[in-house]
Amino acid sequence: MRHKIHLFIAGTPRSGTTAITRMLSHHTNIALCMERFKYVYKDDVLVPADFSLERILEFRPSETNFNPNSPEHSTHYKRVLSKWADSSVIGDKCPTLYKKYLYLSRSFAGTARFLYLARDIEAICSSWNARALNNSDPWPRGNDFTQAVSYWNDANRRTVAALDAGLPILVVSYDGLFDGRSHLGDLTLKAILDHVSQTSDPQLTDAWRRYCVEYEALAATRPMVALPGQDEVLARRADHAMYKRLMRFALSRTSIGRVGGLARPSRH
Repeated sequence: MRHKIHLFIAGTPRSGTTAITRMLSHHTNIALCMERFKYVYKDDVLVPADFSLERILEFRPSETNFNPNSPEHSTHYKRVLSKWADSSVIGDKCPTLYKKYLYLSRSFAGTARFLYLARDIEAICSSWNARALNNSDPWPRGNDFTQAVSYWNDANRRTVAALDAGLPILVVSYDGLFDGRSHLGDLTLKAILDHVSQTSDPQLTDAWRRYCVEYEALAATRPMVALPGQDEVLARRADHAMYKRLMRFALSRTSIGRVGGLARPSRH
C-alpha cells in the first residue's frame, strides 16, 4: 500500500465527530470510516495494513457495530469505499480515540494525524440529556449530564497533554467550523486541509456550505435540554480552565483569534 496520511477523528461523545467525518469525506482525496475498528482500538494492535481496502471491507461484528449497508450509513460508505484505494487521506472516526493518541502515533509513525472536535460543556450535556430522556433510544438512561461532564473533562485533559507532548493534533471548534456567517468557518476548514496536506476541493466546499445551513437551522430551532441540578454540578466539576487552554490551541492553528475570537456557544 502506497504512503497515505492516516486521519483519526476524536472528541467527547456527542461533539460532532460523525458530522465532520461525513463532511470531510466529500473531498476527492479524503475517505474516512465510521468507527470501523471501534472494538479493536482498546487492544493496541492496529497497523497501517489494517487500512488497506481489502481489510476495510472485512466488516466483522467483533470489530464494529456500524453496518455499512444500513440506511443510516450506506450513502457515506458507498462514497468512501469507491475512492478508498486512490485517496491520499484515509482513516476512521471514533470519539474516544483521545485515549489512544500515543499508541496510534507510534503505530502509524509519520503518517498519523488527529482532529479533536471541541464543544462547550452545555452543548455536550444537552445532547446527552436528550438521548437519555428518549425512551426509544438505546442510549443508556443514566448517561446524562452527570456522566457527560466526566467524559468532557477527561477528553480535554488528555488532548491538552498530547498537544503539550507535540503530537500532531488539530483542535477544531465544532461551532467555529460550521459558522458560515463569518470567517470562522472557512479558516477552520482551511486549517483542517492544511493539517492533512490537502488543498481546497469544490465538492467539500459545497458540502461544508450545506452543513453550515443545517447548523444554523438547528441552532435556531432546537432547544437546549438541561436537567435539575445541572448548573450546580457543572459549576463544581467542569474544568473550564482546561477547556480554555484547549481552545487556545484551536485559535493558534487557525488564526481565528485575529478575526473575532471564539464562535458563539452552540444551542444544540
